[in-house]
Amino acid sequence: MASQETPEPESPKLGAAMPPLRRYEYKGVTLESATNPIENIRAMETFAMRDGDIVIVAYPKAGTHLLYEILYGILHGTTRPPNERGFAAGLEFSFQTPTGRDVGHVRLTSAPTSSPRTMSTHLQRRMAPPGLAQPDKDVRVIVVMRNPKDVAVSYYNFERHNPFSQSQDSWDDFYRQFLDGKAVYGPYYDHVLGWWQMRDDPHFLFLKYEDMNRDLTSAVRTIASFLQKNLSDDAVEAVAEACSFQTMKERFSQSSIPYYPHLTRKGKIGDWKNYFTPEQSREFDSEYEDKMADTGLSFDFE
Repeated sequence: MASQETPEPESPKLGAAMPPLRRYEYKGVTLESATNPIENIRAMETFAMRDGDIVIVAYPKAGTHLLYEILYGILHGTTRPPNERGFAAGLEFSFQTPTGRDVGHVRLTSAPTSSPRTMSTHLQRRMAPPGLAQPDKDVRVIVVMRNPKDVAVSYYNFERHNPFSQSQDSWDDFYRQFLDGKAVYGPYYDHVLGWWQMRDDPHFLFLKYEDMNRDLTSAVRTIASFLQKNLSDDAVEAVAEACSFQTMKERFSQSSIPYYPHLTRKGKIGDWKNYFTPEQSREFDSEYEDKMADTGLSFDFE
């Protein structure tokens, strides 16, 4: 079945010196890593949270890097340099770099205790460190969620252009993987609804990408309040401006980090309409209605 939009031109594969990510399965979930995948994911079982830790939780392509930029602005009062990757470590991520291994949980464990650690994860709640899945310290967790149709389309395009994944999947193939829960990091609904169980826990703040897209200034103010950071109205506006989609796209395009230029594509609500066929949309809607029934959670699709 053909998609409705002509595929975008292939981007050059940057960073060829770095080995591609390898896919594997752990506890029924498809994951990927460049080095020691089982060792890294098992480390989540004993990774210790600290007082003051700030964690971004999101399914891939639901808004992780937008939250990165907002946190940087709130905590540092300035924009993040385009080539700085180390601000918020990906908890379970592992890469092989020219200077050696770059493993998120190793870097975070050795981080100084004098300042808050900032980190992110795409893991389902059942696979996250116990102190994150059920916090017992002064940990702040920001969960950002996005409607699954736009997530699927954004994820598909990122995988095609990501120089480390080297995906050759067509939209139809990726759609089927996503619907069947075989995309990297597993079923979308297992991720979102697992974390949604913590919605009444004061350690957690839940945000929707669509709400942030419509009113970024309010989102910045909400996040700053959650982190107990007092920002002036001017400071809030400055962070929102620095984190607007167009500003981020321009800054990421200047980055020498291979995958950063591909992190921002359109940033729109409803781009799924350019990819889903009517049959795919109906099939997807049927599963969405079944999975989301009686959860108290819903999303805007346009």
